[in-house]
Amino acid sequence: MPYWFDRKYMKLPRELNRKTKLTEKQIQEIRELKAKGWSIRALARRFGVDRNTIKYWTNEEFRRKMIEKLKRYRDENYTTEKHTEAIRKTRWWRRQVFGLKGKPKGVKNSQEKEQTT
Repeated sequence: MPYWFDRKYMKLPRELNRKTKLTEKQIQEIRELKAKGWSIRALARRFGVDRNTIKYWTNEEFRRKMIEKLKRYRDENYTTEKHTEAIRKTRWWRRQVFGLKGKPKGVKNSQEKEQTT
């Protein structure tokens, strides 16, 4: 469960989110150009992303299949420890972006790690 500040105050726009490759404006432009007849390859070159990324944003059927594939992968490879560590790193990164002080629970800096070993 995310911390309360993750849900209320730390919603990142697409431009600051590390996972996204395209902004909302670029996605809209891609959809418009695809409707005008541009090829997927030409759009991928223009925006500097993979062809599958272009397909994901222009083809609903492809997007649905990719989401199902991701869910299957997550169900097969999910571990609580990996997830917990990833959440901690993401919270730390968000704190850095928003300029909040301190570290979330469980994140140690390099000096603390050396002292414990």
